[in-house]
Amino acid sequence: MESGGKDEAKTLRHEMQGQTSSQGSESKTGKIESEREKEIEIVKLFRQHGLMIKQSAVDELREKAQDSLMEIIKKIKETHTGELIFVTETDLKVATQEIKLPDFADVSRAPDFRPMAKEYGHEFKVNYDRDISGRSRCGGDISDFVKNVNDRFQKLKKILESRPSTNTVVKLGRANKMVGERVRVIGMVSRKNVTKKGHLSLELEDEVDTLFVLVLKDDETAFDKAAKLVKDDVVAIDVRVGVNYCMAEEITWPDMPVKPKKTIEKDLSIGFISDMHIGSKYFMDKHFERMLKWLKGSGPNKEIAEKIGYILIAGDSADGIGNYPKQEKDLVIKDVFEQYKLVHDLLEMVPDHIKTILIPGNHDAVRLAEPQPALNKDMLGKLPNVTSIGNPGFINIEGFDTILYHGVSIGSMTANVPGLTPAKPEEAVVELLKRRHLAPIYDENDIAPEHTDYHHIENCDIINTGHMHKNGYTEYRGCVVVTSGTWQALTEYQVKQGHVATPCMLPVYNLKEGRVRHVDFNGEEIKVL
Repeated sequence: MESGGKDEAKTLRHEMQGQTSSQGSESKTGKIESEREKEIEIVKLFRQHGLMIKQSAVDELREKAQDSLMEIIKKIKETHTGELIFVTETDLKVATQEIKLPDFADVSRAPDFRPMAKEYGHEFKVNYDRDISGRSRCGGDISDFVKNVNDRFQKLKKILESRPSTNTVVKLGRANKMVGERVRVIGMVSRKNVTKKGHLSLELEDEVDTLFVLVLKDDETAFDKAAKLVKDDVVAIDVRVGVNYCMAEEITWPDMPVKPKKTIEKDLSIGFISDMHIGSKYFMDKHFERMLKWLKGSGPNKEIAEKIGYILIAGDSADGIGNYPKQEKDLVIKDVFEQYKLVHDLLEMVPDHIKTILIPGNHDAVRLAEPQPALNKDMLGKLPNVTSIGNPGFINIEGFDTILYHGVSIGSMTANVPGLTPAKPEEAVVELLKRRHLAPIYDENDIAPEHTDYHHIENCDIINTGHMHKNGYTEYRGCVVVTSGTWQALTEYQVKQGHVATPCMLPVYNLKEGRVRHVDFNGEEIKVL
């Protein structure tokens, strides 16, 4: 009897569990059907008002009541300009003010605002021979890497051979056999070590040979220079040849020629922007809106704004997708195409008397490896007054040889050159100018092995970089160095990385005066620093 009672109880329990499971399944099925019915209602409602809607947007609206849906449809029609094919999640966020677009289409130019570029026009030329866009030929074979490094070496070697020296320039293989003589050698640094006694040991390479060079710590001049050498530097070293090694006496980088800073008669200026990171919830849209209004003559110091004829954007216009751990939680726009739609809308608001030139950065929707091709026109949209070029970009603006480079390599320079710090990125750019190369350390930067070295610096009057989110300015041998800040507040990831940012400051360089001013849009009042 006891056994039978247990079996009956067990059977009853299974029946009850089966009923519960059946009820749960029916409940789940009913919920799914209810959600589908709601989705169909939403799609029909939008169609009734002449709008198609993407599934991602439908998902956001399931819990909305009929009145709320009607209000959203009304706002979408009010806020959207041009033809709307599909309502997206971003359109919903704009309509509900989660993303706020600058709204000053009715702001007309102030009557006393007279932009100089309207009178002068624009004179600029992109050096497309040095732009990788549509020209990439590398396949990633060993031979491609060899061609890339050899092209770099030959270009820098030619510069170094022209540098004056009391010593004869000889190849590394010959120098090894000239014991007791003083000669100059040219090579690429393949290794740098500190000896047990605190001296520096260098290994140089040329096309076929290697040479070991010792830099004594007691020779302060040579030692200080050698301490700043990085792997893959191409340098000339004056040495005294020994039996087992050569003793360094002088180190020479390719370096920029000394020249006076260039100025022109036209009273025109260039504004520098980078790292907007549009799509991030940390994008400082109100400050950016204030800047765009100021470019139209709204606010104080309009005499500076009216001289701006060019704006250079040094990369990271959009925040992109998957660029750092858990980035998705920092995004207000999680569709990269929608991010660029907003980039387009904002750039469209730049006054038409200003020519905008834009390159990509490591967050943008192009390949990560440099040189990077220009942003695709289909991605960026039609912007008649915007010229999109590759990174790095080489332009002549009003007679000024200008380099526009996002600046990822600045991080590797600050990590390897004593005395450099992320807080002063302009000093790292000076080190790039000394090396006549924008990304000297090959294996610490993502470099595509193109057969031509696109990072070589030939001529430079102005160089603008971004990436570090820190404003900086200096001059070096007649070259003007401007590092743009950012229009993004610090993310949690950046805080952990120890970033020091100067957001919402627009550097403006006047080509006639040869002077930079930083226009600060952080406070209620626009200030000039």
